[in-house]
Amino acid sequence: MHSRGTVADMASYTQATYTNTITEVITELQTAVTRALTVGVPSSAIILDPGLGFAKTPAQSIAVLANLPKLVDQGFPVMVGPSRKRFLGAMTGVQLPTDRDNGTIGANVAALMLGATWFRVHAVQANRHALDVAATILESHQ
Repeated sequence: MHSRGTVADMASYTQATYTNTITEVITELQTAVTRALTVGVPSSAIILDPGLGFAKTPAQSIAVLANLPKLVDQGFPVMVGPSRKRFLGAMTGVQLPTDRDNGTIGANVAALMLGATWFRVHAVQANRHALDVAATILESHQ
């Protein structure tokens, strides 16, 4: 998973300085992949997670989601974890994380459409149903 700094840094955005968010996330994840492969982790065990919300402003998390195909192009499965994150509240005005499940579903369906295949969620059943419906429609379209 992509991340910069400590948990305290992430909350304050002090590490959220990017020239090009998606390019830098990919570069930093490529470094982690190389390190993992070097110590013997099989490539089949690697899943890339862009770390939505981790040392990223709401706009940067949205930019990462919008550019997921560039991460998918790296050749590994992609996982997203927008579940109840602060950037969803910034988009919807929903303050309580536990009230952000609808936004989570929207972000996950968009991520599925852009190539993500793994999803970290809190409200499993609602997300599963939404992703099953979206996946069936996408498969029927191809």
